[in-house]
Amino acid sequence: MRLGFRIITCFLVPLALAACGAGDDSGPKGQEQGGRPRWKSFSVEINIDQKISDSPEATADVLAAIDFWETKASRKLFVFRGQWNGQQLIEGGIANPFKSPVNQAFHQSPWPYEASVLAMNMRVERVGKIEKSLISINDNYLFCFGPCARNPVVSFRKVVTHELGHFLGFNHNDDTKNVMYAFYRGDQSLAEMSVDWASMAELIK
Repeated sequence: MRLGFRIITCFLVPLALAACGAGDDSGPKGQEQGGRPRWKSFSVEINIDQKISDSPEATADVLAAIDFWETKASRKLFVFRGQWNGQQLIEGGIANPFKSPVNQAFHQSPWPYEASVLAMNMRVERVGKIEKSLISINDNYLFCFGPCARNPVVSFRKVVTHELGHFLGFNHNDDTKNVMYAFYRGDQSLAEMSVDWASMAELIK
């Protein structure tokens, strides 16, 4: 039996509808294997690049985003490995998750997507299981750090929390108060955001 892989890309933008879609599709789809694609087991390792690691505020925001999901799930989901000293393999301006040795959140420059895209998640899925996940962050954006609730500057913490949701297998949600809502919401704090409990029960078993 051929074991097919596919790449799922999801992105977040401040003013336009974000999207998730399949990229390379070379075999069975995870959704056809009895549920949404999910990680085989938890906890899942995640790394950060030097730019995040060099900023105590940015690192704290990544840890706060991890805590958001682990608190909602009432279990440990991630193993935070800190800075990874290698580089992502960039092919044609796009990070290649097939060849990445680690799961990582990293700043990308030059930015290969539309200028309005804040961040991009790329998941590698195979027969219903997520096997790799990368979070690319638009290095051209000026982010605020910490809670920065209702700040006109884009919150790094909320962007990373949203992308970690994609990392875990969540897609976009139509509820405007959901952390996975497809529009960036600057008018509410992370503490005010909700999650889809049905998806949580399915993905975080």
